[in-house]
Amino acid sequence: MQSHTLEWASTLISLLALASRLEDEGHYNLAKLARAAADAMGRRAAYEAVRAAEWQDLAGEIEQVTEAVSRLGLSEELTAALRRGANALAGNRIPSISETPHPFVCRTCGHLVVGAVEETCPTCGAWPDTFQWFAPNYWFEALDPPAALETLRRTPPQVAALLGGLSEEAMTRELGDGGWALRNVVQHLRDGRHVVVQFGGYDDLRDYMLVTNLLTRRIHAQYRDMANERRAGTRRDTSRSLVVVLEEAHKFLSPAAARQSIFGTIAREMRKFDVSLMVVDQRPSQIDSEVMSQLATRISGLLTDEHDIAAVLSGTGDRPSLRSMLASLEPSRQCLVVGHAIPMPMVVRTREYGRALRDDVRRKGPDDSLGIGLLTGGRSRGAH
Repeated sequence: MQSHTLEWASTLISLLALASRLEDEGHYNLAKLARAAADAMGRRAAYEAVRAAEWQDLAGEIEQVTEAVSRLGLSEELTAALRRGANALAGNRIPSISETPHPFVCRTCGHLVVGAVEETCPTCGAWPDTFQWFAPNYWFEALDPPAALETLRRTPPQVAALLGGLSEEAMTRELGDGGWALRNVVQHLRDGRHVVVQFGGYDDLRDYMLVTNLLTRRIHAQYRDMANERRAGTRRDTSRSLVVVLEEAHKFLSPAAARQSIFGTIAREMRKFDVSLMVVDQRPSQIDSEVMSQLATRISGLLTDEHDIAAVLSGTGDRPSLRSMLASLEPSRQCLVVGHAIPMPMVVRTREYGRALRDDVRRKGPDDSLGIGLLTGGRSRGAH
């Protein structure tokens, strides 16, 4: 393993050095191949090492990497920014741009600057304008602004076309791996069972939109029809109220995505059909304003970004007082509740999810109607 790691590192360095020499001699078409190979090696190794982690775990990993970077003498500004970011994650908040400024790397020698590049490179003398800027999202560089807008405009119709081509038989076909068809998912919901949809390694917007549109449009149609039949007296069963929970809701409820999905309709119209929408997100400012206006009750932890604060408090009275309450919350311990569910805004202290909560639940006994068995070690089957 040690020899393999040394060979990998040596090959990576050799490719980058070769690319620089080829560029010096004007052989740019050959240089691009060497740089592409080096980039592919790095991304492949990183892809294989990626794993799911909590914020606190990420903070620990950042600290480890920061120590390694510091020993290599890469950049004191970088290590300081990484430590500030780790402290923010450990405090359960998103680092601000002032804590983690944009980094720039000299394309010639690799000198790294955090913040604006105002002088020539101290190592090789390269001009500031030649430094490479690393954007907050690396894929911002993949498309120029018009192309990026065109891609966003084209994605929802592509999802709609996929949905339109699915027959009733396709949506109810039993899956070979033991997973659930759409009909099974809806039936479990009607029976009062919780259903959790996890996407695993699928992180493309089209994956999210396709699956969630399939499920929620089916739910929307069935619960609407059941409610109308009960009102007409042709149906006597009483289905349970349903809450659709969206984690990382900005992926589904951004202004562009919300117009192409059913979630906006659920937020506006489905309460009369016993279906409600719960939105969970760390950046409420990225959620469509019309959807935010339909959220009758809001629970918020500490927020520092002005846009996020404005989004949470939109449509509420006495905003200055509520803003000061938000700013004074204890991180990870307190939250502000405001809206129709309570007579007045209230700060509440949350319970820590852990052994003490599980022990307390065991003493009181599990409530099957709330799915409390999951807290006490009960097993549950999930949707694929």
